[in-house]
Amino acid sequence: MCFSEVCKVPTTPDHTTYHSPRAKLKAGEAFTVACSDGYKLPFYTSDTVTCKDDGSFENIPQCTETCDVSAAGDSTVLNKTVTGNLAQDEALEVSCANPAWLLPYGTPTPWIIVCRDQQDFAIPACQQTCAVPATPANADLVRVGSGTNLSLREPVKAQCKDYYKYLDGSDVQQFVCQESAGGTAEVNIDQFCYVYAKLTHQSAGTYKVSLTGDIADGKDHSADGTTIQLQITGPNTDITKS
Repeated sequence: MCFSEVCKVPTTPDHTTYHSPRAKLKAGEAFTVACSDGYKLPFYTSDTVTCKDDGSFENIPQCTETCDVSAAGDSTVLNKTVTGNLAQDEALEVSCANPAWLLPYGTPTPWIIVCRDQQDFAIPACQQTCAVPATPANADLVRVGSGTNLSLREPVKAQCKDYYKYLDGSDVQQFVCQESAGGTAEVNIDQFCYVYAKLTHQSAGTYKVSLTGDIADGKDHSADGTTIQLQITGPNTDITKS
């Protein structure tokens, strides 16, 4: 007489329930695995375990503790509905519902988190942003990011064009997206690039202003005399010391 192999349903481990029609199953029959609250099967793992012809079961999945995910505010939208927990290896993509808002500066966009070893996650709230400021006269804007808006505390640099400098003599100034007193966010560019001018002593009481750049000869006059910064337009001109 020929007997077919049977599989004996194993004892259930902690935080796990096996739903089986019998204690022993024939080849091709199966039982399902359910997890207690706070535990899930690893992501992409089937909850069905089938008895094989040799009397053994396929790999029986283990219930593992989940990763708790908490969102800060309702301005964060997820790529799926989550009931507060992620299974092992389950991924979650975070972005902002309002395209004019962004995750905090330095946070990758989109932000993808993956449940690993029961690590809990706190999703940061989306924040208002600053419009990219208009390019100041005689300067070029230099950004780290490439989005249409700036995150709060995201810097932007304004670099003076050739033959122009800031009043402190520097070529570059950094400005930051920040909240204003009115509760909005903006980049306040309050310093500007000026023509780089040289004041040269000509004679008693008379000085000459030499301007560099397209409006003058484009040469460096630093050896001519004392260097100053002037906001001035027009061709080279003589001025009289007052």
